Amino acid sequence: MPEVTVIATIYPKPGHTDALVRKMQDNVRNVHEEDGCLHYTYHRGIDNPDALVVIERWESEEHLAAHAAAPHMKAFSELAAEHRAAPSDVVRYHMVPLDGHPDKSHF
Repeated sequence: MPEVTVIATIYPKPGHTDALVRKMQDNVRNVHEEDGCLHYTYHRGIDNPDALVVIERWESEEHLAAHAAAPHMKAFSELAAEHRAAPSDVVRYHMVPLDGHPDKSHF
């Protein structure tokens, strides 16, 4: 099974970005401890600090599905709902192998 990369764009309500980031931070250790989690980081926009993106990498689609169904993710979604303007856009990818410097061709 190929690894899966996920890029999720999150849409906070105006004035709720900091609160949403705190909720995300409270949950990140749970995600990092999940079986199959290879990478899970949050990113905040430089030009627009209200722009939030999560970049994830999972061992397989099955691991990603287990992540989505995990009780702590359900609890996080419920806690974060009041801070979201819209559902997140979640896009899944398979990495394309590239020539070049091996340490800079993947993460």
